[in-house]
Amino acid sequence: MDYWLCGKDNFQADREVGDQFANFYPDITVVARSSRAFEATRIVQRLMGALPAGSYLVTADGTNVVDGPAFEQAIAIWNANAPLSYHLRSPGQLSAFLTGLDVVEPGLVPCNKWRPTPGTDPADLREVDEFGAVARKP
Repeated sequence: MDYWLCGKDNFQADREVGDQFANFYPDITVVARSSRAFEATRIVQRLMGALPAGSYLVTADGTNVVDGPAFEQAIAIWNANAPLSYHLRSPGQLSAFLTGLDVVEPGLVPCNKWRPTPGTDPADLREVDEFGAVARKP
């Protein structure tokens, strides 16, 4: 799966078999990414399930909403050279982490727009490819 997720922790044999399988089933990268997103959601839900009511989840993660292909290329370079792979998540995937929790205003938004310093001109807040939220376990 690491190869289909553009990770670097794989062998030549992994890449060869991965390419052969992708020729047979071209959507395998979509399936692999969906599986990874589902796994992350399950981990967050399990961790929150072990915490008492009133606990908070603070989450922030990179997306490709603003810079799209440029940010994806930067992440691919990172993944090719870093010891751990990084995977972008869409705001929809991030919102799955918040299921069953009471989301604190202003909700899931670009991080620089989550409660900016009072008096900040909204025009000065450029778009960023990182979304975040805070949520409370009821």
